Amino acid sequence: MNTRVTHVYTGVGAVLIVAFLTQGPLVAGAIEVSVTASAAAAVFIGIRRNRTKRPHAWHLFALSMLLFAVEQASWVVNLLRHATVTGSAERVVDLAGYLALLAGAVVTLRARARSELGGVLDAAVLAVAGGTVTWEFLLQPQLTTRHATVWALTVFLTQFLLLAASLGVLVRLAQTSARSRATVLYLLAAACGGFVEVLGYPIVNRTAGHVPGSAVETAGMLAVLCIGAAALHPSMAQLTEPGAVVPDRLSNRALLTLGAAMITGPISVGVWELLGHPADLVLLIISPISTVPLVMFRVCRLVTQRATAEAALAHQATHDSLTGLPNRAQFINQLDAALHRVRTGSAA
Repeated sequence: MNTRVTHVYTGVGAVLIVAFLTQGPLVAGAIEVSVTASAAAAVFIGIRRNRTKRPHAWHLFALSMLLFAVEQASWVVNLLRHATVTGSAERVVDLAGYLALLAGAVVTLRARARSELGGVLDAAVLAVAGGTVTWEFLLQPQLTTRHATVWALTVFLTQFLLLAASLGVLVRLAQTSARSRATVLYLLAAACGGFVEVLGYPIVNRTAGHVPGSAVETAGMLAVLCIGAAALHPSMAQLTEPGAVVPDRLSNRALLTLGAAMITGPISVGVWELLGHPADLVLLIISPISTVPLVMFRVCRLVTQRATAEAALAHQATHDSLTGLPNRAQFINQLDAALHRVRTGSAA
């Protein structure tokens, strides 16, 4: 596979990121907008160059990059106007970018997830559970001390849990994808960069807002760069192709693990309150919304699969495998039923 274009793109991006760290906020913001917009362009180039048969997911990736670029451009404009760097509109656009990114990941992995949907869902649920603990004891206290509004906490937590779920799914996919592993690793690196960026805001920055040129922003730029590199890599075309079917089984141990993941959020809130802190109502609401539907869908899918398998076994036991006609066992069953109706006087 010819990966020269990918290497050139990442090299130029790395140079811009170094320049990003050495410039003032205004120039750094302009560089950030350029890198993010170039990632969107790289996605479109990758779609055309690699001739992928299912480009819709990559279009969503490009949309997310464009939304991030718009958000960053608004920050640059605010800096020029000496206005507030971060506002509600920027947070909404940022959240929309993450939602588009997650939607792209779901669509990208749809064909492959059908063959291993159980493992993908389990990975997402466990990652969200780990994210709720991280939020409650590491991020939420930092944001609360800065007097963040309930709306800002809700957006931040939703964004954080979306990244956590994406990270878990990509880790699972990296373990099971062979032909598209390079692209998956680029996307995994992008998710890690976004995760570090979101994690670093309340810990490192003195403000909860966007700070062009900061070290935390570098992780986000690396994430954007990796998405562009993933689209340019030749293996991106195989990412959306169906993979080998993985048996979907849910053992008692796995079921208990999913149940524990569902109650991780409420337990974290309870422990936090027992330690003498106010209850985190945001996590208490968002955590079940994030995990319960995934677990219920997982269980319902298994119940449906079992019912289908039982119906198929019953059909095989009473019908000829070659002609599909009722066999001797079915004939005897029907005869016994008819004789029973005659004896009981219920025959038509």
